[in-house]
Amino acid sequence: MKRNLTFPLLMLLSGFFTVSMAADPVLLPVTGNINPASCPQIIKQNGIYYLFSHSGDAASAINLRGKSANIWIRTSTDLKHWSDDWNVFGTNQQATDRKVLGRLPLPAWWMGDSYSFCYLWAPSINYYNGKYHLYYALAPDWKNPVTKKTPSAIGLATTPTLDPTSPAYQWTDQGLVVGGKGAIDPSVVWNGSTPYLLYGSQVPLSERPLSINTGKLADPITVKAVAHWSGVQEAPVILHHGDWYYLFFAYGDYRTAGYGEYVGRSKSYAGPFLDRDGKDLMNAGGTRFIAVNTLNGIYYHAPAHGSVFTEGDKVYWVGQHYKDSTHTGGRHLWISTIEFDGDGWPRCALTPSFLQPKKTAGASKPPTGGSTVPASPPMEPRAQNK
Repeated sequence: MKRNLTFPLLMLLSGFFTVSMAADPVLLPVTGNINPASCPQIIKQNGIYYLFSHSGDAASAINLRGKSANIWIRTSTDLKHWSDDWNVFGTNQQATDRKVLGRLPLPAWWMGDSYSFCYLWAPSINYYNGKYHLYYALAPDWKNPVTKKTPSAIGLATTPTLDPTSPAYQWTDQGLVVGGKGAIDPSVVWNGSTPYLLYGSQVPLSERPLSINTGKLADPITVKAVAHWSGVQEAPVILHHGDWYYLFFAYGDYRTAGYGEYVGRSKSYAGPFLDRDGKDLMNAGGTRFIAVNTLNGIYYHAPAHGSVFTEGDKVYWVGQHYKDSTHTGGRHLWISTIEFDGDGWPRCALTPSFLQPKKTAGASKPPTGGSTVPASPPMEPRAQNK
């Protein structure tokens, strides 16, 4: 008897195309004031997107022991065209412009005997408890044999609004949050109603609970390591999407093509985070999420170190990149949508196109192969001028 194979064949094809024809990530055509945009992060208030990055301009860059630095703010109404700029820190006297009046004069604790801060990096902007909380990193000059031994730190500043036209716009110093070796690259993840501070560079990436009332470390102060590689692993970011917490981090020398972004995931904000092959990120695991590429005629060199931004059901990666290997023109902003494949793993426009093994996420058995870490020379601390 002749069998009709049409229906089961369609079922198989349907299942095949459901996985393989998942939406492709889209690289947004960003224009305007997008350079430099180091360690970028986005937040939205009253229909306006605010882009935070570390940088400075000729008019308002502050001087920290001979180094120019600031936290820079820009705006957009569509995530594509960026304009305007003003800074968080600096003098705020004898002015009528709220952008200037709202600045935060350099906190006295920056100049304490225990620190030799020269660099101001990696802003993380968050809204809770009626205020915008800006976590930022301070670091010494690692090229200086004297100051390189002093600790880094993460500080906190708050404001009730990001709108510089509002009379309420005013940054206030909330002091030191955490200091010590590797206290760099802060970001915040939520577990229910509790915020956690993520941070780390050249040390195990860690998370600590925060007080929702003060924005400082909660009491009792506890620390949990969530990822660890040898060399320079930094800039941890966690995205909670669906049933998973995805931990992203950058690795390598930030100036080279080997500088990349990696990801693992867990059912819990606290881990353990496993890569696509089931390898723990605490044991050098990690699936490649971002790598160098050429898109629309632009070479994206060292495109790692970024953040995630969610709006409704849309998820975006907000990153930095050099246009060429000589770093001409500094680090430019790039934004891509994030899509998830049939196994729930994230992809953006700069995710490597090679096929990766699809093993059961969260498997307890040791990996037998698959995602590997491309060779990249460890970056010496003195070279980490972000």
